[in-house]
Amino acid sequence: MIRKSPTILLVEDDVENRNAMAKILQSAAYDVVEMDNGQSALGHILENDIDILVTDLRLPVMDGVELLKRAKAAHQEIEVILITGYGTVEVAAEAIKEGAYDFITKPIKKAQLLRTVEKAAERQYLSRENRELRPQLTGGSNSRRLIYVSSEMRNIARMAPSCTLTVSLAEIPVDAMSASKTTSSSVRLSGIFARLAWALGTKTYSA
Repeated sequence: MIRKSPTILLVEDDVENRNAMAKILQSAAYDVVEMDNGQSALGHILENDIDILVTDLRLPVMDGVELLKRAKAAHQEIEVILITGYGTVEVAAEAIKEGAYDFITKPIKKAQLLRTVEKAAERQYLSRENRELRPQLTGGSNSRRLIYVSSEMRNIARMAPSCTLTVSLAEIPVDAMSASKTTSSSVRLSGIFARLAWALGTKTYSA
């Protein structure tokens, strides 16, 4: 997966604060789009590829919490960082429950802003990377492939319709793993997994 510099949508109605934050982010090579109200920001999110939303809680037309909810509803992967004054920390904490990644308090400090954005970008990158790798690990299918070794295992598999039975290991010699001769069901099940591990060439396998 090629890693690109995240595109950041910065929403703040205070021009001086917005410009200051934009310069900080641009100095770190981020692509920054500036907006001054929540409604315009939402329209931009719906029509463009935005990675990280940095927004003040208090905005004209649509506040930061509502913008957060609608942005997440439109693009679940977008990471949202809220900016709040000291008197609204409780509101910001509640917004995190709605899906915000984090919040930073005013006055904005350069190191804090860059650190929070960097962590949000890292989280998003890993999330996308995992999503892209998942089909490769499952062979492009959501069904799990189950290797069964005995009638007991086959019966277990039939209880999970999403599994696909593929290979029978019934002919694998139990004595190859020095399996116990006891008739205890728990030990028999351990023997099944031991034989499975032997067939796959693994050193250990814990049930």
